[in-house]
Amino acid sequence: ELIVYTYGRYGDVDWNMTSGEGILIRQTGADAIKYINEELTKMEAKFFKVGDVSAANIKNIIDGVYNAGTASKDTDAKGVVIDKYSLFSSNCSTHSCDWLIGAGTEIFDESTLGIEYQEDFVIPSSLQDYLTGEAKEGKKPLTNANEEMKQIVIEQEAKQKLQGAGTVAET
Repeated sequence: ELIVYTYGRYGDVDWNMTSGEGILIRQTGADAIKYINEELTKMEAKFFKVGDVSAANIKNIIDGVYNAGTASKDTDAKGVVIDKYSLFSSNCSTHSCDWLIGAGTEIFDESTLGIEYQEDFVIPSSLQDYLTGEAKEGKKPLTNANEEMKQIVIEQEAKQKLQGAGTVAET
């Protein structure tokens, strides 16, 4: 089962435009494929595979957050409110990192001069730059998964077309 989660300021936004309802959206099936395809083609998103966490574990963590969410004040919002979004402290990057760390990843663990610490990201482009660099370096269980995601989209779209095909009754 293909599941896509996306978090952001999709609902009620505060006057300053930097905060508002933090909405988690969960998509499956055709909606997930459409979202992935749009992110790959229109947004030029980067996808990464984190090899030291299981899909089941991360799904359980995020589904738990999703299931504890509440309806949005904004009737157009497709997800659930999980917290107060803040551009500076509670955004897509902070949640992605928290959920991965909660699932047990060590991709953010670093050591400099014998001092061990964990990288922390608030700015999405900084997180993307870090993941891109670490994936290229190849020392952590992290790989660029854009080609894999493109292949998944192609396969899932083909599967949906086949499922939509039927036989025509002859008379």
